[in-house]
Amino acid sequence: DGVLFNKNCTILLKYPPKKSNTTYRVPDSVLYVEEDAFKCCSHIEEITYCSIIDDSISKIKELEKTKCIVLEDNPLYLETDGVFFSKDKKKLVKYPNTKKDSCYTIPEEVEEIDSYAFKQCDCLTDIVVPKKVTEIKPKSFYFCKKLCNVVFLSEDTVTIHPEGFLANNNVYVFSAAS
Repeated sequence: DGVLFNKNCTILLKYPPKKSNTTYRVPDSVLYVEEDAFKCCSHIEEITYCSIIDDSISKIKELEKTKCIVLEDNPLYLETDGVFFSKDKKKLVKYPNTKKDSCYTIPEEVEEIDSYAFKQCDCLTDIVVPKKVTEIKPKSFYFCKKLCNVVFLSEDTVTIHPEGFLANNNVYVFSAAS
C-alpha cells in the first residue's frame, strides 16, 4: 500500500505524503515509528497505534491536528479521553491540541509532564497540576497561546525546566505553598 517499513516490518519508516487515506492503523508488527514518518501528511485525521513499545508517539511532531488512538493492549501507553499517558499513568505524554477544553486538571497519578505534552494547545487557559508532579520537561507547554493560569497543588519543589513554558506570554503560576 506504499507505506515503507524496515525488512522485518517492525519500524514504520515513511508514510506516503500523497496517499489519500484520512485514517491509518499502524500494523501490529510495528514497534517503532520514525520521527518524520508522517512528514507532509497533514491530511491524515486519525492514526491507531497497536503495539508500539517505545516513545515514538511523543516524538511525532508532524501530526499536531491528528487524532491518535492507542489500543488497550499497547504495552507502553494508555489513552484516557484522548490524552496519552505512560502505561502506569505516571507520565503525561501528549494532550491533543485538537481538544477544545479551556481548563484541564491533570490526573493525580501523574508525576511528570513530558516535553511537548501540551504543544500548541490553543484552547487551554487554565491547568491544575496535581501534588505528585515533580518534573516539567522542556517545552511541555510550548506555544500554548491562551494559557494564563497554572496552579500547582504540591507544597514540595517541582522541577520546571527553563524552557518548560517556552513561547508563552502572560502565564501566571500559583502554588499551594504560596
